[in-house]
Amino acid sequence: MTKKKTGDVSAPAQNRYHALIERIFLAHYRKGAKQIPFVRSEIEQAASDLGIDLPKNQGDVIYALRFRTPMPASVIATQPAGYEWIIELAGRAQYKFSLTRKNRIVPNTALARIKTPAATQTPPLMATPNSAT
Repeated sequence: MTKKKTGDVSAPAQNRYHALIERIFLAHYRKGAKQIPFVRSEIEQAASDLGIDLPKNQGDVIYALRFRTPMPASVIATQPAGYEWIIELAGRAQYKFSLTRKNRIVPNTALARIKTPAATQTPPLMATPNSAT
């Protein structure tokens, strides 16, 4: 696997993150569960069980799934309509999957659109007779 510059997201790393989170989630998931607690050390165990390299920054596994990438398809498949699984902090190196109502801010198509002038543009400078060039 080739290394990428900092800031680039490589597909293999994301697949590895998904595999780890999926393993942890499915190990604890029971139908009807609304919260599933787990600890960071389970990432190590999941990597060992799956025979994949442990990410150097284990916290990035959690961060990526909280803020950058969607949950694995197998996790999404357990969500009831109108709900989604999120990862929340639950203490030092402790987390929980929580089933929450989907909360999306979407535009209301019934409302009129109001165009807003660009406030960041400045008017062109006017040349004055006494200005130096």
